[in-house]
Amino acid sequence: MEISFVIPAYNEEKTVGGVIEALKKRFPDSETVAIDDGSTDSTFKEIQKADVVVSHNKNKGIGEAISSGIKNSSGDFCVIVDADGQHPLSEVEKVVDRIKPSIDAVLTQRKSLLSSGIFKAVGKFILTLLVNFFTKQKFKDINSGLCAIKRERIVRYIQILPSRYSFSTATLILVNLLKFNVEYVEIDVEKRKTGKSKVRIKDFLTALFIVLSMVIIFEPLNFFIPLSLYSFYIGVLSGLFSLLVKNIQNPLGFSHFFTFSVSMFIVGLISHQISIVIKKLFSGEKDEG
Repeated sequence: MEISFVIPAYNEEKTVGGVIEALKKRFPDSETVAIDDGSTDSTFKEIQKADVVVSHNKNKGIGEAISSGIKNSSGDFCVIVDADGQHPLSEVEKVVDRIKPSIDAVLTQRKSLLSSGIFKAVGKFILTLLVNFFTKQKFKDINSGLCAIKRERIVRYIQILPSRYSFSTATLILVNLLKFNVEYVEIDVEKRKTGKSKVRIKDFLTALFIVLSMVIIFEPLNFFIPLSLYSFYIGVLSGLFSLLVKNIQNPLGFSHFFTFSVSMFIVGLISHQISIVIKKLFSGEKDEG
């Protein structure tokens, strides 16, 4: 199995060169693909050490950088490694050792999740609950950057993955909803050697939109059926409350929620049929006949 290391970099002049050199020394038979995502420092000069160099004329986002790296790689598997030095070689080796022809992806879960602030921690908690609910899994970490994925599988979906943040979250949802053969590895990460996280509040809203979008595209029943059922339950409780409590004569709450519940159920069924077609288009399958 040939491996390509994809290293997206934005203003990482102090660390990206060392990351590339370490990977080339430890994995001499593998390909290194480094992407300068419109950096304003000397990152482009540093990534010349890589086997394949990709440069964006402006900052397009980490998701777009990873996509460019995957498209320009030649390995059977693409291993995505951060340029900031947070992924020790020992942890990268854990991922590489799990790569084999029978699997589609190796995803990682960080043992220790460090958060910079209460709002960021709350945001991660909410997103993790949603991802676990929709994928029917129990992840504690939904945005670990280190991963390996079979190139021929992921390249088909590159155009719908986010261009900026939440690329790893979207990939996690994608491989689970599409039933990829996935293995999970727990890893340790080091603190950033330079700079700081650039995630902002609006990135949480973007991530929330991406989570819902991925679910509605590939498994809409996971979204619309629970919404329909919960609306029905709320309607029943509202109707009972209206009937049992004095001075409330018209149980309109039930009829409103019931109508919404039926509507969501029908939308879910229609979306499910559309999703089947979308999956066939992405997978390259053709209807017989």
